[in-house]
Amino acid sequence: MFRWKDGTTDEQVDAIEAALGTLPGEIPELGDYHFGRDLDLVNANFDFCVVADLDDEDAWATYRDHPVHRRIIEELIAPHVDTRVAIQYAIT
Repeated sequence: MFRWKDGTTDEQVDAIEAALGTLPGEIPELGDYHFGRDLDLVNANFDFCVVADLDDEDAWATYRDHPVHRRIIEELIAPHVDTRVAIQYAIT
């Protein structure tokens, strides 16, 4: 989940969404892949969330390190992130 820096525009988030939407076609290890903006129902929420379902830790590492994913993070996401939180967990 991300909180964007003040001044991050809708157009910048549109570009992030467009880029993230390409990842399932680039990374076969991705299962379900969802992302989107907060609905603004609660003031304290984060601004944006990404949820990626992967079969195992090796698939996660492939996703994490994939060059297209890394480029999206470095060029489009990281410059706008104020706060990031993440968790990896097993679905049982």
